Amino acid sequence: QSIYGQSKFKIEENIKLKNVNILRPGLLIDEEIGGIALSIKKILNVFPLVFYPNSSKKLFLCEREMVFKVIDKIISNKLEITDPITIANETPYSMLDFLKFLSSSNKKKFVIFIPAPVKFFLILFKIIKFFKINLRVNEDNLISFINSYQKPDLKLFNDILS
Repeated sequence: QSIYGQSKFKIEENIKLKNVNILRPGLLIDEEIGGIALSIKKILNVFPLVFYPNSSKKLFLCEREMVFKVIDKIISNKLEITDPITIANETPYSMLDFLKFLSSSNKKKFVIFIPAPVKFFLILFKIIKFFKINLRVNEDNLISFINSYQKPDLKLFNDILS
């Protein structure tokens, strides 16, 4: 439902019939934090009080090494796979656990996490957009999170690695 998700879906639809493997990694997170995880980590490093969306949704994480292993197995075993491959850890993170994980390596020793309704963030992101404040984290990321599929099928991923 997010612009990002719609774009990914359109790309997948366009390349499905072109003998291309579609990899769907979870949120990439490891010692080289980048992208949205790095942006959130920077926020955690600056503010001692952090509001987070109070949602029961979970985040499925993935280390880069997992993606590389899948690519290696596909190439070295000449696997012909037509279905998208979801690559993620079996155990999902709540938003609070994810934020605690990111803040645990920050120099700042103490961050207080405060749950807030999703609607609060939707309004906040509209205000930020109105004032043309450029943040890496935005409304589209929140929409992706609150509409994320919560039961990814990891069978194909596990089959490839076994």
